Amino acid sequence: MNKSTNPIQIILYSLLLFSLSLLSQPLTVKNLENITKRKIIQKKTICIKQGDTIFSLLQHVGISYNTVQDLLKVPQGNQLTKIKPGSFIVVKWIDSKLQEVRYYSTPLTCSLFAYTDKKHFVYRKIELTPATRLIKKNITIENSLFVSGKKVGLDDKVLLDLMKIFDSCINFAFDLRRNDFFSIVYEEYYIKNKKVATGSILAARFKSKGRTLNAVRYVTKNGQSGYYSTDGQSLEPGFLRTPVEYSHISSGFTDKRLHPVFGIIKPHRAIDYAAPMNTPVKVTGNGTISFIGYQRGYGKVIFVSHSHKITTVYAHLNRYGAQLKQGMHVKRGDIIGYVGMTGSATGPHLHYEFRINGVQKNPLTIKLPYAEKISTQEMPSFLNHSQLLLTKLTGESAGQFALNEQTRQYSTDKKT
Repeated sequence: MNKSTNPIQIILYSLLLFSLSLLSQPLTVKNLENITKRKIIQKKTICIKQGDTIFSLLQHVGISYNTVQDLLKVPQGNQLTKIKPGSFIVVKWIDSKLQEVRYYSTPLTCSLFAYTDKKHFVYRKIELTPATRLIKKNITIENSLFVSGKKVGLDDKVLLDLMKIFDSCINFAFDLRRNDFFSIVYEEYYIKNKKVATGSILAARFKSKGRTLNAVRYVTKNGQSGYYSTDGQSLEPGFLRTPVEYSHISSGFTDKRLHPVFGIIKPHRAIDYAAPMNTPVKVTGNGTISFIGYQRGYGKVIFVSHSHKITTVYAHLNRYGAQLKQGMHVKRGDIIGYVGMTGSATGPHLHYEFRINGVQKNPLTIKLPYAEKISTQEMPSFLNHSQLLLTKLTGESAGQFALNEQTRQYSTDKKT
């Protein structure tokens, strides 16, 4: 075939080859029947929607109810009863006989259920290894971060992550001005040159009227990841502002409050968060439980000691978190108890105190300390890593560039 071959010649040539393949076999009635009865494997990819079940999806392509039941008898088959909207399955079948189901709970995780010659289904988990690409984007603010970010092709995840990184430094509702500038380097994951997921932001820079903020993602030797300034100071607050999801503040921080139980004017140097009974209570910062038990007035209460001579108090609890005891270390965000009304309380709420050197401070207005800096031992490693990423922020033009081994060491597909 040469370049001048037209489509009709190609079709005639294909028919000729097919005819020759038939003539290569003895031209018997049986062979002709075998050729006409060749079974075709059918395949369909189905995106899962709200309300879909594995029964409804498979029956839609002609798979029987009994076959689906046999599929679910595999020990890991219960995964298929928990399929989630947004994920997808790939189904293969021959003449309404199910051959294979692949369930992709994430773009990188596949649960394979295959029918074998032994007339039953077997299970295999497949972890797909994506190729990681580093992407650089520059954002010049015209109105809002989201509108400007969308114009350069950033998705919601990246923009939300960017806001979280600088949340403690920038008020995104009021601080941004026209022509303010962001530059970011982040990861994208690909399989067979098709983008399947967006990874973490590795470095970010904000510039506004002479003010420059830098943020670098770093994974410490103990596996904790976070964002830091160029001198190793964490950009994350060391404490949550509130320890519970509440309906309203029933009592604020004040020197004079009519006590609802005793009926006298007393200081209330805490915040009372009204919430339904048994709403989870989170410890607001890393620390050690210095007291857990019952105290008159407080009822069931937990005291947590933190660095910088800070103590937080969680009172009127209905019950404590599982297996908590005095001296145990807790991490910011851990559930340590549940809202109640033990002690001197007229309704379910959390009484929360924030003390510095034993003095109660207003939890809503106190300037929260940042999380810990990079340790002295890890500082050389951090400085090398941050310099590498900041060079990419400064020296690379927007677009895609190579992931070298130094950057790969801290890539999120290695550690989280």
